[in-house]
Amino acid sequence: MKVGLGQIACKPADVDANVRALTAAVQRAADEGCSVVVLPEVADVGYAMSRMSEVAGTWDSGAFNAMCNIARKTGLHVICGLSECDGNRVFNSLAVIDAEGRLTAKYRKIHLIDAGAIQESRRFQAGEDVVTTSIGGLTWGLMICYDLRFAELARALMHRGADILVYSSAWPKSRITHWQTMTRGRAVESQVYVLGANRVGTEEDITFGGSSVAVDPYGVVLAEADDEKETLLTAEISKSRIEEVRDEVPVRNALRHDLYARFAQQLPNKKHP
Repeated sequence: MKVGLGQIACKPADVDANVRALTAAVQRAADEGCSVVVLPEVADVGYAMSRMSEVAGTWDSGAFNAMCNIARKTGLHVICGLSECDGNRVFNSLAVIDAEGRLTAKYRKIHLIDAGAIQESRRFQAGEDVVTTSIGGLTWGLMICYDLRFAELARALMHRGADILVYSSAWPKSRITHWQTMTRGRAVESQVYVLGANRVGTEEDITFGGSSVAVDPYGVVLAEADDEKETLLTAEISKSRIEEVRDEVPVRNALRHDLYARFAQQLPNKKHP
């Protein structure tokens, strides 16, 4: 299966411009023969944190409908980060839209980052559900940006049968080495493909680091973008490669859940005076 990763720049609060960029990325993926395309975090509104409550979209119009339309037109599965206004709550969400333009899965970002100028918990409600979806006979685990720092979530998705971990992201350039290290690490430790679609450009004084990447279950980088240019990466993924890696190093057979649960309940030793 050929997959695409759309590395784009977004314009804060300019939904029309962002929809044009997203639509163009999907069309390019279709032109290059992809079956699935992954797009960055809240790409409909950009990282317009100071205005998120004003510009967040609903999923019965606007950017969501545009993504459904382009998925149907091109016959691609589209995985796209979108804002989601639900009543008086706003979520940082990930939509999975099938080749017929139907929403088949939705993930709401569990881990919200509060660091420096980025205070997501002031703008978003945290999600609470682990989500997988099936595309092309493979199981896809859904995550967004900061979730990458939490191996526990990747492990939970692995135990739910994930063959691929998707990271739809707006990762800053100042910490891009963390992104590069952890995308490879998650692939190796869980023996899955990792597909990370990140942004480029600057929004509200945050410069994003690009470096979108596809990593195979052995940690081999299949494709990687630079840190500045808008582009579309493509990579081939297969079930046979996953099985090959898992047979060579049978990590899953050695897991000790009986011990991990006990370790998690143990309190650290008290320090002696």
